[in-house]
Amino acid sequence: MKHIEEQVPGVKFNLVDNDSDAVIRIAFNHEHLYGTTWSRVGREAERVSFNEPTMNFSDVKHEYGNIQNDSKEYSVIMHEFFHALGMLHEYQHPERKFATGMCIF
Repeated sequence: MKHIEEQVPGVKFNLVDNDSDAVIRIAFNHEHLYGTTWSRVGREAERVSFNEPTMNFSDVKHEYGNIQNDSKEYSVIMHEFFHALGMLHEYQHPERKFATGMCIF
């Protein structure tokens, strides 16, 4: 997450040894109503039981430590980490004037 720390002022990630000390806990095969790749948004992660992940990457295919910056996997990971930092999709903004719904790409 060095890339985020370098690009976003005030953001610093600390690796901890104990899962119960971690606010962001990443899984790679956690089944959830959110789907296969998701993240809790912002401080919502603090309310999740310490034995549950706050982020999941079931759809991210990679060899350990071998994800290129311009790959789809890298984009997905950055997208979810920005959710973890509190960012929402534009369609989720409370002052949005259009009908609510899913973002279609």
